[in-house]
Amino acid sequence: MSLISDLVKDAKLSTKLDLEFTTHTFIESSLVAGRRPRRREREEKWRRKRHLSMGLFGMVWLEECVTDIDAKLRVVKEVRRVAPGPKPIDYSRELEAMIKFSQQKFDGCFVKSSGWFENDDSFFICTEYFMLGDLQKYIHEPFPDREAQHITLQLLEGLDFMHSNGFAHCDLRPRNIFVRSKDPEWWVKIGDFGIDKRVMEGLTGRQTFNGAPTFTAPEVYKTIWEPSSETQNSSSESDFNPEVDIWSLGVISYYLLAGKLPFYTQRNLLAYYNKESTLPTEWLYTLQCSEEAVQFLRDTLAPSPSDRISASDALYHDWLSSLLQESSPVEPNEPEPLPSEKSIPSLQPQRLTNSHDVMLPGTIHLTSAPTMLARHDIPAPTPSAYDANRDPTQWRSSTNAKQHGKSRGGRHAQTKKPQHNTRSQRITSTE
Repeated sequence: MSLISDLVKDAKLSTKLDLEFTTHTFIESSLVAGRRPRRREREEKWRRKRHLSMGLFGMVWLEECVTDIDAKLRVVKEVRRVAPGPKPIDYSRELEAMIKFSQQKFDGCFVKSSGWFENDDSFFICTEYFMLGDLQKYIHEPFPDREAQHITLQLLEGLDFMHSNGFAHCDLRPRNIFVRSKDPEWWVKIGDFGIDKRVMEGLTGRQTFNGAPTFTAPEVYKTIWEPSSETQNSSSESDFNPEVDIWSLGVISYYLLAGKLPFYTQRNLLAYYNKESTLPTEWLYTLQCSEEAVQFLRDTLAPSPSDRISASDALYHDWLSSLLQESSPVEPNEPEPLPSEKSIPSLQPQRLTNSHDVMLPGTIHLTSAPTMLARHDIPAPTPSAYDANRDPTQWRSSTNAKQHGKSRGGRHAQTKKPQHNTRSQRITSTE
């Protein structure tokens, strides 16, 4: 790999490999009889449990921690340093994305990595294990509209965070989307971050490969259809192409709603890209998909990249607005009703319990009723503007939504952008 960032260096695991175990050593500090913390070493031993898959990049297997009483599991993905191709492979950008979006504040959107290690031939990426597998195994027939909305909204949330931080996935497809919980309340996470795509580039020596036009944007195939020095140079100038992710998202949403892909041959995709044909929608109307859903597909699958809706704007599309309004939280500036005397269990202060719920800005939770009632006189603060690096369970404010509302010529331009709800509220909301 080329020069890697400090973020990636810090995520490297001190590792010893042998035939039976993978052993990691961690340096920790602990109190000794109340005195100054002392450094000590802690070891974790992992044993391979079974192989999960094997590809061009190497093998993927499931490992079990034998030093942990809970026998926790993880997935280890091998990526070979040198592939049998004409172009050397540099994975540093993809590895940086994987480590960056494994931070706690992005935990709801992305597959979490616990670190990486290496030997002379390969490097290995450790990630959380998903017992339910990937999304591809569940797409056998059209999804109900509401379930397709849930999945699309979560993917958009993740893409918005990636694009706001200067990253593009460039290989978004159902096999890279992992399922934490399934129907009817789906919770999915984005994984891989383009590692497989980078392997294919190394093998073929080109930006993409001549495969079926499943989830790849047509402008990427332009380097095959029109191989010129201009297209080759423009395609290699930057890896940040968020419009490619929006196309892939549109294909996934179409796949969920229709149970089949919009384009199965490169000829059909090329005709659509050259505006010689339109998006196939007859089957969608046969399935009684809403007009808002069809318009969402038109906005994300626009032939020209510049005509596609952005991830930030798509979050407020007409098709998704009903889902947001249905589970929208109480306005922060609206005071909570004062509790009655009977609702106060005790005049003694109650001990706070650990909770992972995200409190709304300005919301006051009663802990000791008589002393806290006066705090309702304090006006609630206004939610802050959107910050791309904050906790993904907190959504952007309505004020920021207006700033992002650039019309691209679709129904989404007329959408009133409601205030987002937290992830925990969205996942647990009843339909």
